[in-house]
Amino acid sequence: MICTALLNIPMGTKNTPADFVIGNQVDQTSSTNLRKLLTVFLEEAGYSVSNNHPFCGGFITRHFSELPKMETLQLEIRYNQYIEDRSFGEEVLTRYDSELFSKAQERLETVFEKLLVKLLDRKDLKNE
Repeated sequence: MICTALLNIPMGTKNTPADFVIGNQVDQTSSTNLRKLLTVFLEEAGYSVSNNHPFCGGFITRHFSELPKMETLQLEIRYNQYIEDRSFGEEVLTRYDSELFSKAQERLETVFEKLLVKLLDRKDLKNE
């Protein structure tokens, strides 16, 4: 899984961009079920999610998906969900909201713990 950050980029016709963008080359680098499961867990944690729009995964996502028994996803998280509101051009992190960061850390730990349980079970992730 590749995690990167994004700014407030409009997501098509929506006025508010999603908190997360999950990219898997439109279900080519991971199973549909894995993408959908992660979407559900993120939404249960209170995040909004867009799948494969405006980012569908890049070179690394495609490259590692070619390895045997490997599924890859690219996760983009909006800055304001874990650091602070930022503007384009603010690439250097000079400050962050520690309370916001800690809250995001707790929420994401729960998301990935749930995902790990499902990955270890594997039966829910097989495409039908």
